[in-house]
Amino acid sequence: MKPMIKLCNQPDGNYLMLGLGGGALLHALQYHLNNPTFDVVEINPEVIDIAKQYFYLDKINTANIFQEDANLYITSCKKKYDVILVDIYQDKTYPKHCATQTFFQACQKLLKQDGIIAINCANMSQYKLLLNQLRSVFNNAILTIRVAHPRNVILTATNQPFQTLLNRVQLKDLDWHEQSGAFGTLKE
Repeated sequence: MKPMIKLCNQPDGNYLMLGLGGGALLHALQYHLNNPTFDVVEINPEVIDIAKQYFYLDKINTANIFQEDANLYITSCKKKYDVILVDIYQDKTYPKHCATQTFFQACQKLLKQDGIIAINCANMSQYKLLLNQLRSVFNNAILTIRVAHPRNVILTATNQPFQTLLNRVQLKDLDWHEQSGAFGTLKE
């Protein structure tokens, strides 16, 4: 969760969250940001009900919750966002229909000029697929951020040159991997 919070550095920005989970990230962002607006898309109505019942989702008054498939939402949405956070795993699988060039092109259209997309890659067997789809859309302006615990990574991309990502995130280190591209670790 910390890397996702650090990527959201637009205090009064517009944020799109694809995937709700228990709402912990939403609560954390609400606490860390000044006057944010959130659109949250969650496909599973049970997840929304549990977040309302046990995790005080109703206490967040700056969040609009949409019970909808992320792919359908992004293809019909007309808003622009500073950051799109994608965490839509179902068990340990990233949905195939959201791991396509078309999906990421639709996300790209929703980003403001200097906006970024951040995807939680919780299953490393799907990393290469997601990375390649992002490369096809974002012209290699992509940074993979290491996450120590659990063993996942955050893929970030922007419509701007790669340097824009480096200016947006505070990195402790930056490496280059021939197959993966830029890899970094966030400063604590």
